[in-house]
Amino acid sequence: MVFYSIVMLDKYARDFNAAHALIGFAEAMQSKIIAIENWEFDHAFKNNAAVYEEWKAIAARDGALSLYHFCTTFESIRAANAPTLTKAIDHEMIQEVAYVIRGKFAGYRAIRHTVSHTADFTRNYKAFVTHAVDGTTFIWGQLVGRRYTVTYEKSHFSYALDRANVETLLRLVGIVREAFHNTGFAKQSLS
Repeated sequence: MVFYSIVMLDKYARDFNAAHALIGFAEAMQSKIIAIENWEFDHAFKNNAAVYEEWKAIAARDGALSLYHFCTTFESIRAANAPTLTKAIDHEMIQEVAYVIRGKFAGYRAIRHTVSHTADFTRNYKAFVTHAVDGTTFIWGQLVGRRYTVTYEKSHFSYALDRANVETLLRLVGIVREAFHNTGFAKQSLS
């Protein structure tokens, strides 16, 4: 099961990359709309601007779910209790990955919960104030540039859907695979 989880870790990093690509595509399409000067001729095309804005929001939500799946899968790899593997893995490398996740993606659970349960968090006043900052401000998903922000249990949480985080996740997959080098897994292809 651990090896399967490592394969899935790679998949979730690639899913995050796909969300990054989608937001980039939507931004590029919006830039083309802004550049159009002939309003009457291109009115229908300009009406698509709202669609591209929603695509960016979809990418941000999917990125949040991919990040959650990545981090949760890593935690299952880290917690695996397989005596033969435990002896063979490089625990310092696993600790390095855990440290990066705690530092860069500390709010991944809160972000996922808000993405997945927005309707639950806003279904009535009691649910709303449970999550709203100061009992008045609830952000169910705000995208400013590439930073996606939510509120959960009276706090703000955010992550960046940017190239740096894509590269971080892909690098972490490499570290996890290398941590298992004595098991023979690192020699296997994930493609």
